[in-house]
Amino acid sequence: MCRIVEPPVHGQLHLHPSPDPDGFPGEMQERIIGIGTEEKDRTFSMLDLWQGRVMYVHSGSEDHNDFFTFLIFSNNKNEMPTSLKDNHLHRFNISITLVNDAPVLSLPQGNLFTLLEKSKRQRLLEKERIRYISTYHGIQNHINITDQFKCKIVINSIAKEEVVFPIEIRWVQLKITRSKMEVIGLESAVLTPEDLHVISKGVKISEGDLFFRVLTVPKKGRLFLNQKVLQRNSTFSQENITEGLVKYDLFNRLHDDTRDSFSFQVFSAHAASTPYDFRINIKAESSAVTIVNKGLSILEGASKVITKDILFTHTASNREVHYNVTVSPRHGQLRKINLSNSTSINDNITTFTNEDITEQRIMYVHDDSETKQDYFTFQIAVYKPHKHTSKKEDGETAEHTFNISVQLVNDQRPVRVVDKVFHVARDGQRLVTLKDLRYRDDDSDFEDSWLVYTRRGIPMGELVLDSNPSHRLYEFTQRDLEQVSI
Repeated sequence: MCRIVEPPVHGQLHLHPSPDPDGFPGEMQERIIGIGTEEKDRTFSMLDLWQGRVMYVHSGSEDHNDFFTFLIFSNNKNEMPTSLKDNHLHRFNISITLVNDAPVLSLPQGNLFTLLEKSKRQRLLEKERIRYISTYHGIQNHINITDQFKCKIVINSIAKEEVVFPIEIRWVQLKITRSKMEVIGLESAVLTPEDLHVISKGVKISEGDLFFRVLTVPKKGRLFLNQKVLQRNSTFSQENITEGLVKYDLFNRLHDDTRDSFSFQVFSAHAASTPYDFRINIKAESSAVTIVNKGLSILEGASKVITKDILFTHTASNREVHYNVTVSPRHGQLRKINLSNSTSINDNITTFTNEDITEQRIMYVHDDSETKQDYFTFQIAVYKPHKHTSKKEDGETAEHTFNISVQLVNDQRPVRVVDKVFHVARDGQRLVTLKDLRYRDDDSDFEDSWLVYTRRGIPMGELVLDSNPSHRLYEFTQRDLEQVSI
């Protein structure tokens, strides 16, 4: 047995054990499952399901989904399967396909419809089995049309007075939103729902059934639907716009800002709008190119990313820019790195782009040589999108130099050049020269004479100035050795 815990929200579950030949539930036999206080009012059996007695009746609402929850139990002593003994709550999902309903008959506000006794026909009204279908097939205008029918109410075989049911047919309302589209240079612009959009009010109409008819074509360009030119009286749908299939292309390059437009009408099966204009702003493309080239300052042996603050090319319409290296760095290299994959590194590159610079993928690496300057030269090439081809190039033959300033660091250890025993007579003295003691420093920006010696200890003698033997020395320079003053 199935016990309904939570009934459907947008419909009802009906149980009708013996359907009549007309397909409607038989009188006094059909019941709604889930309504009532007794256990049987909320249950149905597997036999009911096998015999097709359980029916879901939708309420007619505009909801896409419904569901109900239930428990499974046994009403006899037979043992249930182990998998069903956990008293688990089950959910039955219902998917509802919406349809474009015909107008539904309803009484005008203020009128009263009263029946003192129900009949089978009134029962059909309650179950929404009777509908009014409009047979008007003309194009709508701004004025709603009316219809009516007359009927008599019969109670217990007694006919009452004649009743007139007035019907008002409300037209489909089309709401159109549009904004000015912008086209730069020779680029093609795609119409988007933000540029042009229509929706229906009153009756739900899909985007594929809402159409635009071109009344006048643009003068400075052309409209395309999926690569096909749209002429006067050509049509396209809102769905085409959403899918990005409608485009506008300029005929020629323009040197001044200007405007273009086309007019259109929106229509569906039984609705049409008044004409509308769609305006297009056209900005002439500038060929000016501005290059930022400030050079780079780096420590000896270090590496540094080339950012757009020190090297970048600004173009109109943010075109693609390529840098072609004509002379590579002499004391280092240009490296292209991939931040998402640190193992992907390209050394000694000769081409890179504005996008590489923006993404901080270009790095200069110094070779740790004792050089204070480096540079590389390059040419730029500007690419622009072009219809039916991948790229069309605007070249620049001028060469540009990117200067690199290297700040040297004292990273070379002094090397002892003269290393031998210093001989002196007991109780005697002797001058110390470069032939006795000398070091060399390979840092290019450092003089060997600047090397400083610090005394650590002499157990049986002293270091003194030759000009003043009473002056003991604890620190001296290699220049003092050169001048033979120790």
